[in-house]
Amino acid sequence: MYCSLCNEKVLAHTRVCPNCGAEFEKKYVKKRVRNEYATGGLIMSFLVPIIGFICSIIGLKNARLCEGKGKVRSVLGIIISVLMFAAPIVAVVVVIKTGVLNGLIDQLTELISGITG
Repeated sequence: MYCSLCNEKVLAHTRVCPNCGAEFEKKYVKKRVRNEYATGGLIMSFLVPIIGFICSIIGLKNARLCEGKGKVRSVLGIIISVLMFAAPIVAVVVVIKTGVLNGLIDQLTELISGITG
């Protein structure tokens, strides 16, 4: 547990903080809260977007329980995972719609027919 006055780590049965000298009652000792899903979701959004998206949503829900910690990371993870998931789909649609693929197929067909002769 941690001293709420100086944030120094203290043992649960300690009555006085060794760092600042504050005397502990129940109200001065608190647990440090972390939102690992927010950080994990942000990192995974670059690597595996669907997992990053799921972890970021869980992190966003946990942010309410973690005193708001990790809310920004969760929102960024959601945005980045959506963009990383959508970018390849958009690229494929653009390639198909512009006909770039047709020109490449024609060139490959000519190349293969020239080699096989």
